[in-house]
Amino acid sequence: SCNAFGTEALLNSGAGSIQTTAIGYQALRSDTQPQYTVAVGDGALYSANGSFKNVAVGSQAMSGLTSGDNNTAVGASAMYTLTTGTQNVAIGEVAGLNITTGSNNTFLGRYTSVSNSGFSNSTAVGYSAQITDNNQIVLGTANEQVYIPGNKLRLIGDASFNSTLVTGGAARFNSTMVTVGDASLNSKLFVANDVSFNSKAYVSGSLS
Repeated sequence: SCNAFGTEALLNSGAGSIQTTAIGYQALRSDTQPQYTVAVGDGALYSANGSFKNVAVGSQAMSGLTSGDNNTAVGASAMYTLTTGTQNVAIGEVAGLNITTGSNNTFLGRYTSVSNSGFSNSTAVGYSAQITDNNQIVLGTANEQVYIPGNKLRLIGDASFNSTLVTGGAARFNSTMVTVGDASLNSKLFVANDVSFNSKAYVSGSLS
């Protein structure tokens, strides 16, 4: 069964529609056979047709989606540019901006975005964080710092720092370590592979 509340909500829904709810003006207006889908907010999932397991909550959320499945958008205009991508998640106002065909992406924060509409398997966290490649995790923007509480930093792969590296506790690298700026370590440094410093290195504890 399907439920519609609001003018033109589920307007074109046909006999093949299954367990779908649309709430708000023109929510899921175009879809003829939505299945297991939820649209809440005016224009949410407006363009979808044959929507399967999509969830859109917020005014114009995922309004441009046509055929993508298993997407979730929460927030006004969240992922409104998405057209055919699948298994994306966007939470926040205009989160997931510019994504159209990419899949398996996660956007957490207002105006999180991608620089290329087809990127996949990436994550953007924080206001205006922008994904610039496939298989990437972006934390914030260049204007912020990333703080990791605790006394140890462990990296299994290579580590590349384009500016100063400062650690208050032990730092352990199981592969190559490269820093372009200064490196200041207030405790031990363990590196299993090559170490390259293009500037100064300060180590208060053991170096191995």
